[in-house]
Order: sequence, then C-alpha cells, then structure tokens
Amino acid sequence: MEYRDSIKIPKWQFVSCISGTILFSFVFWLFVKTGTMTDYLPFYWMSASAYLLLYAIFNSLISLTSDNSAYWGSSIVMFILLAVLAGGVAYGFSGISIYDAGSYSFIYIVISFGYLVFISIMGFVKKIVSFAQKEVWLQPRLRRKKK
Repeated sequence: MEYRDSIKIPKWQFVSCISGTILFSFVFWLFVKTGTMTDYLPFYWMSASAYLLLYAIFNSLISLTSDNSAYWGSSIVMFILLAVLAGGVAYGFSGISIYDAGSYSFIYIVISFGYLVFISIMGFVKKIVSFAQKEVWLQPRLRRKKK
C-alpha cells in the first residue's frame, strides 16, 4: 500500500493528527522549560483544536473519494477518539481543564458540529454525483412553435 492510499484510511489520518498534537505540544513545552518562550497554558488546547480542525477538513474531503461504506463510521469513531485523546494531551501538558482555557470549550463544540456538517454535506454530494452518473441523459426533443 502506497502513502497516497494509506492517507485515505481514517486510522492513519487519526495517527497523523494525534502525533502532530503530541509533537507540537512537546516542542512548545521544551521551549517553555528552556526559557526560550513564556508559558501560555491555553496554547496546548489551541494545538489540540487546530489538529482536530485539520482532521475534520481533510477527512471530510477525502471521504468523497471513498467507495467503502465503512469509511463513514470509522471516520466518526476516529474523530471522537481524536477529540478525547487530543484533549487528554492538552490537559496533560497544561494542567488546566478545557473550561479554564477560555473559549476553547466553545471551539471544540463548534469544530465537532462543523465536522458532522462537513461529512454530511460530502455524503450528500457523493449521493447526488452517483445518481447523476447513473442517470441516462438524452438530448431534449425539439418542438415546433405554434403560430
């Protein structure tokens, strides 16, 4: 399986996003510990939200190319798992809950509903396109005008 095929699997999209969240948070934590940057605790929640949004956008766009009906269920399960684990990573690095991180609780909710809207729209578009491809298109009949 090539890389361009493996990215179409929600599990690998999840692994990419959770790895990015962990790596990005760890690098920021290292900068804070070395004194290069000042500590901004909501940054970890911002990182988790950013990768959650990346997953939502790319997963819903890639869902257009998927012919497998199990893709949709797997995508939603991986999104929920990503939201929980990325939140755990953010909480672990920052030590503050999402409600103490300002507006990030609202951002998490907006991204979650936005993902459900994105994936629903993509599913609807996919059904319309498949219906249009199956439909037989005939040339319209020419009618004479009545005088």
